[in-house]
Order: sequence, then C-alpha cells, then structure tokens
Amino acid sequence: MNKNPDRKFFSEIVSEAYFSADKIMGLPAIDYDPTAGKFSWCSSLTPASENEIRVEEGLEEGIFGFDFTQVELAEYIANHADHYWNSIIEEM
Repeated sequence: MNKNPDRKFFSEIVSEAYFSADKIMGLPAIDYDPTAGKFSWCSSLTPASENEIRVEEGLEEGIFGFDFTQVELAEYIANHADHYWNSIIEEM
C-alpha cells in the first residue's frame, strides 16, 4: 500500500465527485487503489473493485457545510480539512 497517498490529488477527486453528484445515480463515492496509489470516484451504487478500498461511501450535499466552488473545495480539503483527511487515512 502507498503509505503516502497524495492529499492534493485526493482533494481534487473529492471536489470533482461532489460537484458531479447530479450526474450520477446514488451518491459519489471515493475509492483508493493501494497498488497504483491513486484515488478515483464513482457512484455509491457501483462496488469497489477487488484491489480498491472504498474510503468514502457517499458525499452528501452539504457535507462540508459551506458554499464552495469546485476549486475552493479542493483547496479547503487540501489545506484545512485535517480531520476529514485523517479519517480517510484511517480507512486505508
């Protein structure tokens, strides 16, 4: 497993998923592939593959509690959302 997952890339994936929620069925979910060391997102209705870890089940509207643009949300997660990031690391 990649012991140093990329928080900046993670924040960009979460932001993209969060702002694309209206384009999918279910809620956005975040998966981590420890072999590749990469995060990805999909619908919560899609199961994670055998080599992926589901680190976020569903990004519900308002989960971050503020009005952000996609870029602002990515910056917030990358630079300020330590509790959220630490909970994701624990899932891995």
